[in-house]
Amino acid sequence: MLRALLIMAAAVLPFGGLYINSLPNGADVWVDGSYIGRTPLLIDGLRAGKHAVTVTKTGWRVEEVDQNVTAGIVTPASVQLQEINPSSAQGTLDLQGLSDSATAVVDDAAPQRAGTGIELRAGMHHLVVRDGDTKFERFVTIYPDVTTHVLFRTPSQERSAVVAPAEAYMPASAAKVSGTRVVVRWAGHVAVGHIGDARFLVDGREVVYDAPAGLVRGRLYLPLDLIISLTGGKPK
Repeated sequence: MLRALLIMAAAVLPFGGLYINSLPNGADVWVDGSYIGRTPLLIDGLRAGKHAVTVTKTGWRVEEVDQNVTAGIVTPASVQLQEINPSSAQGTLDLQGLSDSATAVVDDAAPQRAGTGIELRAGMHHLVVRDGDTKFERFVTIYPDVTTHVLFRTPSQERSAVVAPAEAYMPASAAKVSGTRVVVRWAGHVAVGHIGDARFLVDGREVVYDAPAGLVRGRLYLPLDLIISLTGGKPK
């Protein structure tokens, strides 16, 4: 019965969609030679069948893939880009909230003791942390001469917490710090909070994030989830 319904839907709806994501995001996408937009990107109304997808980003190798589109369905596609000339600039990764026995694996390298002051090349890295029976996995972006802080929560909580430098995602003028009060105005949004507090008033609605705002060497760090909600997660 279900198979028959899918066949009927395909006959009625000869079009489908693609949801294209890339690592790093913010890459330009062409489909069948036509420019569509930047990742992450939902493309609807594509005729069912094979399509040529091209993904490009300055400083990264062009990726070309053939992607099948199924009628009546949005098909996910993920493209990982390769740097043309990897940067020699480095930043620092601090892993906090872990036991002394925790280990970290970065980009499939050998396991190392998790902790603070891990020097990494600037760019996006795949991070796997094991602490006892708990495994954490995520992608972390390292910025030149900047410390990225990752706070790992207890196993009963959903995920680790990350803060990122506000200046990497928005102009310095978008965020103002007065004493402990932080006001961010960007892309039509207004977020108000305090240094050391994970609570923010975002567009008039209170949101509690998994990390507080902070100042590190004069740089303002905000919860990554807040930054994503304001900017879409695209570095400036």
